[in-house]
Amino acid sequence: MGAVWQAVLAAAGIALIVTAAVLAYGAKGWFTVSAVAPSATKAESGVLRYAPDSAQLSVIKVKRVEVFPVPADENLRAIRVPNTALVSEGPYSYVFVERSPGVFARRRVELAVQDRDYSYLESGIDAGERIVVTGSALLNSALESGQ
Repeated sequence: MGAVWQAVLAAAGIALIVTAAVLAYGAKGWFTVSAVAPSATKAESGVLRYAPDSAQLSVIKVKRVEVFPVPADENLRAIRVPNTALVSEGPYSYVFVERSPGVFARRRVELAVQDRDYSYLESGIDAGERIVVTGSALLNSALESGQ
């Protein structure tokens, strides 16, 4: 049964370490089931690398960023990113930039203006770079947990 659960968890792509002591019905002892399904590797600080067939990549959406007029001042133009792309830690904001397929680097950005749907950036990324717009929280969690 342990091998079955390990295969199920690995196939689902769940980064999980499960250790459970289960008392089998009618059995006279305890047994332990453990499963580990690694998801990403950290090559350097702030960078995650996923295998091309990783299940996590299926929930990550990447988009090329562009310069737009800033709503508060039509004379200013800035990189516009959806708020779903941002992750915050204390007073700092970050986005994940796609370096190459399956390789994501967390980068600190400075916000100029933020509205309900979008943030306009003063610095941190350049027009034409590809950033994660869906799945940033997942990547940040994996990075913080050391996976």
